Amino acid sequence: MTGIVTANAMLFDIRPSRLVRGTVVSLHGLALLAVALAALPWTVQAILAAGVVASGVGWPRPHALRLRADPDGVLQVGVAADGWIAYRLEGASHVTPLFCALVLQPINPGRRQRLLILPDSLSTEAFRRLRVWLRHWGTHEH
Repeated sequence: MTGIVTANAMLFDIRPSRLVRGTVVSLHGLALLAVALAALPWTVQAILAAGVVASGVGWPRPHALRLRADPDGVLQVGVAADGWIAYRLEGASHVTPLFCALVLQPINPGRRQRLLILPDSLSTEAFRRLRVWLRHWGTHEH
């Protein structure tokens, strides 16, 4: 169901990005290596290493996400407990062939959300369709 066009909206099933996971794991590995090679007492190294490991374990695990891009410029995010939450795309969002960094302002009172979508989170065609929709609605005042 990724990138399906319905009569009223486009639906996107966003998968967790392997690129993000690989980057986080690599950076934590480099941090552990830096701690191990640092000329510090072993107790300080142990504390720093524990902090790096805790950071890696505590990193929020990405989960699958569903987006609905409505023809009126509303981007809805599917949330299991709350159904759909409607957002407008803010001007600070960036849409490129390599990523979509979205700043979403809720239509109803609520907190602004940020969302990073990388190409490995969707099929090639679905990512293209999403970028086209985002460029249209993100670059104009409606």
